[in-house]
Amino acid sequence: MIDQPGLRFENLVACALLKWVQYREDTQAETIELRYFRDIDGLEVDFVIVENGQPVMLVECKWSDHEVSKSLQYMRKHFPA
Repeated sequence: MIDQPGLRFENLVACALLKWVQYREDTQAETIELRYFRDIDGLEVDFVIVENGQPVMLVECKWSDHEVSKSLQYMRKHFPA
């Protein structure tokens, strides 16, 4: 059992996103994927929803941080929706 609330929360989000992605693949025949992103500088985003090869949603899980992460700001700047 995982005792850290932040890791448990991230796992909950991962399961929910994966279920949603698989639902859309199965019911709407969409080309959609759930991915993780980390660049060579170590910037990372917990989850990236990719449709037709393009990132369309970025999800960063934080249990107690109230600021938008630098990694998420970087990704939003380089991959605007």
